[in-house]
Amino acid sequence: AFDSAGTSDGEAYDIYADNNGNVFVTGMISQLNNGYYDMATIKLDAKGNIVDWHYYGQVTNATDIGTNIIADNNGNIFSAGNSFSGLTNGQEVLIIKYNSSLDTVWTVHVNGTNNSLNEFAIDLDLDDDENLYALCRIQNSSGGTDYATLKLNPNGEILWRTEFNENNGQDIPEDMVIDENGNVFVTGRTRRATGSGYNDFAIVKYNNAG
Repeated sequence: AFDSAGTSDGEAYDIYADNNGNVFVTGMISQLNNGYYDMATIKLDAKGNIVDWHYYGQVTNATDIGTNIIADNNGNIFSAGNSFSGLTNGQEVLIIKYNSSLDTVWTVHVNGTNNSLNEFAIDLDLDDDENLYALCRIQNSSGGTDYATLKLNPNGEILWRTEFNENNGQDIPEDMVIDENGNVFVTGRTRRATGSGYNDFAIVKYNNAG
């Protein structure tokens, strides 16, 4: 069990094990017992011993949640989640790269066109060249959400970003996979009619150039 403060709830959202048996977990932990939470990333060894942990929160009195985690073959760890950059802003997607000691290497922020609306991290994946792919749910307008798929190089530079918007309605991404040629497949829900209606599957394929 892990609870750094011992005075409030903690929640885990995702887990990943590397080829050396290390286990990484992300979620949210309250450090101040004030009802708000920070994004938490925890590293355990193959025997289940807690090796290290790291918290991330951009502002006080706001909740940041880690929802996705993955590690590469060099021991680097990538956590993604939802974070507030300001108390008057909506949530943005935050992606953090850590080294094997959980020191922060870089952070990337993903937003829609309106900072007052909310964005959510959905999935992370890596290719054989250690490029990171992120699938996000973003809002470019009130009442509608879109898929956003990003490719980042190991230095955290965004190589490309592409979005899927069926009809300015609720497009909700759910999962992503990459094949051996670097093609990216994302899937989720879409509502082709505005307003009330029924959801359909939406499956999108991108080549390795986005």
